[in-house]
Amino acid sequence: MTLLPTVRFVVPSDPAAGRVNALYGRSPGDGNVFKRRGARAYQELVAAHGRAAQRASGLAMFLGPVEVRISVWYTSARPDADAHTKVVLDALQATHAKLRRVGAGIVRNDRQIRVVHVTSDVDPDEPRTEVEVVALDEEGALERERRELRKLIPRERLSASRLRPSVKRYG
Repeated sequence: MTLLPTVRFVVPSDPAAGRVNALYGRSPGDGNVFKRRGARAYQELVAAHGRAAQRASGLAMFLGPVEVRISVWYTSARPDADAHTKVVLDALQATHAKLRRVGAGIVRNDRQIRVVHVTSDVDPDEPRTEVEVVALDEEGALERERRELRKLIPRERLSASRLRPSVKRYG
């Protein structure tokens, strides 16, 4: 049995320090949903710890399906277990300047996340969020390295396009 590539990190902070159920709001004019300042700050904190863990692991961005395990320790039993799940999952994505999204770059997009396990408990002395991202298949996790290798191999060896006659199209 081979071990699948994994990135683990801990965010030493109480995610519920702000108002738990007020992570998102609606614009009064058009009704669009937006992330509030506290949620954005927590997402940036998770992303910073995730980036550091990924660099330390030496792994490239996961391009295939992944499983995410989130364990949250709150200072009290009041918050819901899943209150900050979406913010943590968003923080795992790649940074996107156009969307003003800051992310760890562990996965390209959170659509790759196929399995999510969330647990919560109370630890008033050491509130934290532990995150573990596991590639579900080694092939998908290592696709980026394969693409890099393909750049080094001459193009004619990769495809049979040189066997086809070239066709010129005139517009």
